[in-house]
Amino acid sequence: MEEVFKIAFRNLSYRKSRTLLTLMGVMIGIAAVVALISLGDGLNRSIEQQLDQLGPNRIFIAQRGGGGFGPPSGGESLSNDDVDAIKKINDVEAAVPMVQKVLPVRYGDESYVLTIFAFPADDTEEFFSDIQSFELSQGRFMEEGERSVAIIGSGIYEDTFSDKVRLRSEIKIAGKSVRVVGIMKPTGSAENDNVVFMSLEALEDITGEKGDYTFIMAKAREDPGRVAQDIEDELEDLHGEKLFVALTSEQLQEQINSIFGIISIILLGIASISLIVASFGIMNTMLMAVLERTKEIGTMKAIGATNRSVVTLFLAESAIVGFLGGVVGAFVGYAFAASVGSLAINFLGSSLLIEFNPILMALVITFSTIVGIISGTYPAYRAAKLDPIEALRHE
Repeated sequence: MEEVFKIAFRNLSYRKSRTLLTLMGVMIGIAAVVALISLGDGLNRSIEQQLDQLGPNRIFIAQRGGGGFGPPSGGESLSNDDVDAIKKINDVEAAVPMVQKVLPVRYGDESYVLTIFAFPADDTEEFFSDIQSFELSQGRFMEEGERSVAIIGSGIYEDTFSDKVRLRSEIKIAGKSVRVVGIMKPTGSAENDNVVFMSLEALEDITGEKGDYTFIMAKAREDPGRVAQDIEDELEDLHGEKLFVALTSEQLQEQINSIFGIISIILLGIASISLIVASFGIMNTMLMAVLERTKEIGTMKAIGATNRSVVTLFLAESAIVGFLGGVVGAFVGYAFAASVGSLAINFLGSSLLIEFNPILMALVITFSTIVGIISGTYPAYRAAKLDPIEALRHE
């Protein structure tokens, strides 16, 4: 068998250009699969980390989307009346309205797009102590009446900009100067560590937009599932229809997992198309090899090579193409996903926890090798069935 693979490698090296193009087809397909799975897992892992950190008693209230917690579907938005109604519900310990924006933040000569979380100034202590349990490493929280101050996550302080954003530094958010009055302790979540926190009043001064809240975060004393249902019922009574959804951390995670599952299947289906195309490329390459090497095959059979030997040789060649394409594609896909993950925090304002998954790598390489073998089966069969006398006469 070792001799068979040596011959197979030598035969492939004789047709470098064709072999390379076939390898690239396999590589692109495998790279797409690995990249999509890694990015999906990374995003899902980042969200899980945030939700785990929040704790089980947190409830998210937002405008009802097309199928649950999601993009607004139009109609009324959350307002102060909704916040007041939620606070009156039994077993609701705290409720803070939030506005989320993604805006350019400049410090010195560098500018990055970061996530901004804003809430009413008089809810500052409630948000940091009851809802999030965040702690400061330096400085203080913003005070009621302050309009141009902000608190930054530890990631922004340490890593985002070339120079550290120190206490009392001036940063520009959407072109407006803001003074840093506090720096958060690391939370263990890259997402939360790369956020700018500020009062809603300060954000309104920057954007010029007032009014609706993005979502409301609440904390239940006990039985968050029941409290979430009470919140939905109360808001339905207030508005006369089901405009809003309230989800616990656990329910939100279940919905996110379900959505990611569907998206992953769709994306993998799209990526698999390139693998199918690559398999036909392998088959075409091997069929061309049969035509080009007809006389060589005739010679092999004339000196005693069996049909099984010929089949084994051609399958070895197609397996090598599938294996090498799979190995290169797997690492290219992971490298691409890791690059996107490292850039996401700077350009998207969110993090992607991309981890090397040896099981995934082994699976895709094995799958790629199997695809290569399957694609080479018909050409190998064609080669084995050649009549040695006719093959030797072939020009």
